[in-house]
Amino acid sequence: MNKNTYIEIDLNAIERNVKKIIETYPEYFYKVAVVKSDCYGHKGNEVVEAILKAGANFLAVSFLEEALKIRERWKEIPIVLLVPPPFNEIEDCIKNNISITVPDFEYLETLKGMPIKVHLRVDVGNDFYNGPKTGDELKKYVDFIDQNNLFLEGLYMHSYCAEDVFITEEGFKRFESMIQEIDIKNIPMLSVPNSQALTNYKKINSANAFRMGNVMYGIENESLHLEDTFHLYSSVLSVKELKEKEAIGYNNCYVAEKPSFIAILPIGYGHGFTKMNIGNQVYIKEKPYTIVAVTMDITLVEVDSSVQKGDLCVLIKGNRHLDQIALHNKSIAEEILCCLNTRIPRIYKKD
Repeated sequence: MNKNTYIEIDLNAIERNVKKIIETYPEYFYKVAVVKSDCYGHKGNEVVEAILKAGANFLAVSFLEEALKIRERWKEIPIVLLVPPPFNEIEDCIKNNISITVPDFEYLETLKGMPIKVHLRVDVGNDFYNGPKTGDELKKYVDFIDQNNLFLEGLYMHSYCAEDVFITEEGFKRFESMIQEIDIKNIPMLSVPNSQALTNYKKINSANAFRMGNVMYGIENESLHLEDTFHLYSSVLSVKELKEKEAIGYNNCYVAEKPSFIAILPIGYGHGFTKMNIGNQVYIKEKPYTIVAVTMDITLVEVDSSVQKGDLCVLIKGNRHLDQIALHNKSIAEEILCCLNTRIPRIYKKD
């Protein structure tokens, strides 16, 4: 593991962000922290600890492996799997008190007679799963659960187009219309808003839970003035001086158009730092420089004579820089963070 390249995770900033979110929306009882994909690439139970310390009282992950890693440390915190597990993992979910999402009625039928906590994911439009789309369909699910001694812990919906006011508000209306067909008083959790919907729309009356994911790290959100939590650094291994038309790297991947200085950084696509980053800016001594090539283990940056071996380079400076990177890469911030793999050590900053 190359210690010249590392990610700094600010646990204090994460804790303050989560506290601010919870304080801003106190009318919800369940504060569900979505910590899937190793906390959006932040990684580690250290991050989960900061989130729980700040007041989150329910966790959501995608896969059983993620939940079991959390269970090693926290035996009682409620956890739900957002991706329905295969049937051969149901017993492990029961054993470890992990709730599951039901994607469709056929899946629900396979759970008959099992002491498992379930969450129904209703389809208000654009959903991945084939969950109930009408009040009658929802009633069919709920009746089956009641008749077969399953425990319905929650209902939830997902807002895929939170930027679109019409689509999102229509989704809220469909959710509220559907639940009119069932008795919700014995269902502990009704989770409606995700991160973007939470911060951009009014609470609907029935909802008593929100899901916070990327917002905990200030990603794609400026309205709450949240803090940066993730910074990517690398140190300059050496600086190579090139003459005009002199080439460097695989297949002459960079050819100097004029006399140039090239900083060599020990990070590449083998770390999850992809070739899409060519053309993005990094910062050395607060000055921006441009990435000109990315290989498996090395990134080349065009610099000037002021840059020296050992200088610290900031490849992700903060969330607004991350927004610029995502735009250039035709991606999103979450993908960029999640792709940075465990070849890059995470260093946790904490008071």
